[in-house]
Amino acid sequence: HECVSGICVPCRDVVDSGFAFDLARCVAAHTASTNDRVLLFQNQGTLIVNQRQELAQASLDAGATHIVFIDADMRFPKDAIFKLLRADKAIVAANYSTRKLPLRSVAFADDLTQERVYTGPEDTGLQSVAAVGMGLMAIKAEVFQAMPKPWFHIHYQNGVYSGEDIWFCRGAREMGFEVFIDHDLSQDVRHSGAFEFSNAHAFAAKGE
Repeated sequence: HECVSGICVPCRDVVDSGFAFDLARCVAAHTASTNDRVLLFQNQGTLIVNQRQELAQASLDAGATHIVFIDADMRFPKDAIFKLLRADKAIVAANYSTRKLPLRSVAFADDLTQERVYTGPEDTGLQSVAAVGMGLMAIKAEVFQAMPKPWFHIHYQNGVYSGEDIWFCRGAREMGFEVFIDHDLSQDVRHSGAFEFSNAHAFAAKGE
């Protein structure tokens, strides 16, 4: 059957040039090597829950069989879409690092205790997780069709706010869908963030 992928990009006013290059290369490689249809959707704003909701709905309205979220601060290989779809899971994502210190994985073995799942240099294959960040995630349309709205929500629990990705993964699991991370793809994914270089860094590196 035909695979129609809605590529969904939530962003603010501008996107990083590296991300733009990766997206163009990835979509070009996927359409050149498969018979899949690829639809591109962008939503500019600051309220991520609303952006994800509108992007997912737009994809479904356009007849997408898969919704692929690619956040504008991600770097990824040209076969990223292919690998996500090839996994043939209801929900599969790349694992990656947070982009500010202290650095942590965005995948969770337990979304209540915040126990994390890390991708080490030797890790490979798919692994079931409780939740994972949505920076690079493919979701079959049937998941959204089965889940009641809101699909995304920022909620307060145990004294801290928990993101829309946790809410989505939890809701999907309650509907009987399993969440996976792809360790192989994760090895080639980066999360872009700002780093402030100081004289101390230059001084420490001067003997190298």
